[in-house]
Amino acid sequence: MSNACGGVSTFMTLVQNAMSSRCDIADACRRLGSNEAPKENEWYDFIIIGAGVAGSIIARRLSDNPWRKILLIEAGPEEPTMTAIPGLAFNAVNTSLDWNFKTEPTSPHPTACLKTGGVCTWPRGKMIAGTGGLHGMMYVRGHPEIYNRWAQAGNPGWSYDEIIHYFERVENPVDPIILSNKRRNLKEGGPINIQYYPHKPEFADVLLTAAGELGYRTSQLKEYNQTGFMIAPMTIENGMRLTTSKAYLRPVYNRRNLRVLTNAQVTKILISPWEQKANGVELVDKNGHKRVVKCDKEVILAAGAIGSPHILMNSGVGPEKDLAKLGIKIYKDLPVGKNLHNHVSVAVPMSIKDIPYEVMTMDAVNEYLENKTGPLASTGVTQVTAFLESNYAINGMPDIQVFFDGFSSICPKTGLPNECFDGRIGHCSDRREIVARPTVVCAESRGDMKLRSNNPLDPPLIYPDYFTNEKDLMVLLEGIRQVSKLVDTPVMKKWDLRLEQVRSSLCSKLVICRQSLLIESDSRLVAKTEQNLLI
Repeated sequence: MSNACGGVSTFMTLVQNAMSSRCDIADACRRLGSNEAPKENEWYDFIIIGAGVAGSIIARRLSDNPWRKILLIEAGPEEPTMTAIPGLAFNAVNTSLDWNFKTEPTSPHPTACLKTGGVCTWPRGKMIAGTGGLHGMMYVRGHPEIYNRWAQAGNPGWSYDEIIHYFERVENPVDPIILSNKRRNLKEGGPINIQYYPHKPEFADVLLTAAGELGYRTSQLKEYNQTGFMIAPMTIENGMRLTTSKAYLRPVYNRRNLRVLTNAQVTKILISPWEQKANGVELVDKNGHKRVVKCDKEVILAAGAIGSPHILMNSGVGPEKDLAKLGIKIYKDLPVGKNLHNHVSVAVPMSIKDIPYEVMTMDAVNEYLENKTGPLASTGVTQVTAFLESNYAINGMPDIQVFFDGFSSICPKTGLPNECFDGRIGHCSDRREIVARPTVVCAESRGDMKLRSNNPLDPPLIYPDYFTNEKDLMVLLEGIRQVSKLVDTPVMKKWDLRLEQVRSSLCSKLVICRQSLLIESDSRLVAKTEQNLLI
């Protein structure tokens, strides 16, 4: 964090030390991981690959049975202290805690991320908590129609009414207004607190006022009626980020039947050639040594939408033609890595007249340390989001989501002359930058990913093929038009909201890939590859 702030690195280092020294923030007594690799050919009942959002929950549930011996393997380190602070939520992006995946340009001409030659960055968490440790903490259920479409596509058990029970087992809606917006069958809440940040800048409410002036709903957005603007609920507890690792794993950190191995990257799943059965994994430990760990029951692959197919293909499960070129032994010819799709967005830069609002000050730090409130207890206007419908929307399901950036914890001004060349509007002028990011929710363009080489430690080749389906571009353009209308609202005229020159187009983080193609699995998430392998 201190390196990112240049001339104020001393101040930022002091902030970091102050936060890390607080037991209520660092939670040092319940740290999970061990760097010590298992003994050669050590056996477990279940091996879980990836201690991210899903892997943490699975490890907790399986270890509830004391007779099961569980190994949870994570390529990165323990979840750091600093990303628990909402105001510093995104500080792990582009660090060693991020896989830093890069995409390949669309052929024959780049269609996104033009400023970097068509190469987009896809942040993915490389730590216990996974991407849950570096994203913005926003918690919004998908529109019910999305799940109903999954069921209609031949996946029994995945309709909204059939899976709502699982949402409720996870969620603990803390704020009364959140409870009023959801139908709920379970009386007791789950481990994940869902609540609003204890702080928001004034401009967050101004955005809602502007949306209301445009005729959008700004309250009671729920389930089948999501279109509108809102302050989004977050996964937080006591003013700090709440990840699934904190909610599910840390309460059972001392279980004797659960081992969490950190800084160990799984390179392949071991498959018995005569039984066609997964029976262990090969990994590289923190010292670069290869290790083999065996399992009696199942290997559970929870390494994310990029990590999971990458491991499968390195294990010999994937497109035979591609794997054969790399000399990888084929166990199953399946279209692993195909049907890749993600949200795509564009940054619409705006500016308003500046107002006094500093996040990284000693007063803000002290307020957070004492009360877990103040500017550091939120992500600025990132907590505002909108779900909108384009002309292509079906059955009232929004196909555009808008994210906002602004009033976040940038480094404080130093007065140094070079500071004004960092490209930010608000840092050296009387104006403050606000960015709106209209995003295509259900992109129809399809890409794929392949292995770069037969070295499992090499990152994959990712071909997102943005805008190869023209509909995505049309939906995105509608999103830009709808966002631009904010400028003409009465309340925004008071704030002198202006559209700024567009510098470059940006692509968003990776999201989901259809279960039946990126990784071939059935509706129960059992891999259509080998026995004893779950995804």
